[in-house]
Amino acid sequence: MGCSSPKLVQPDSPENVAMLVKNAIDHQNLEQLNVYFTDALKGSLSMDDLGQLKAISATGAELRTYSYLRMDDEILLLDIVKDPDSDMYKVQDIIQVPEASKAMFDQTLVSE
Repeated sequence: MGCSSPKLVQPDSPENVAMLVKNAIDHQNLEQLNVYFTDALKGSLSMDDLGQLKAISATGAELRTYSYLRMDDEILLLDIVKDPDSDMYKVQDIIQVPEASKAMFDQTLVSE
């Protein structure tokens, strides 16, 4: 990540933040991981938590970008990909969140 290029990866897109978080987990760098968290989440993980994430991370990783879309009482997740032909982002799948999982998405975001 940035080793073969003078341009370093910055947290300027969801994909880049995900890559940087993965890198911090792989290198067990809790201080760097906290850089990518909102103020409300900073300091909430311990080194033990990071070790558990590292164990998960060791089994491999796949990066996907989802966008949350709420319409009335329904929640949809849009699986977003970048089309290499047009260099534009496109939806490759729409996933309806089951009723039993909706509470997971009802958390209010805390602004920084």
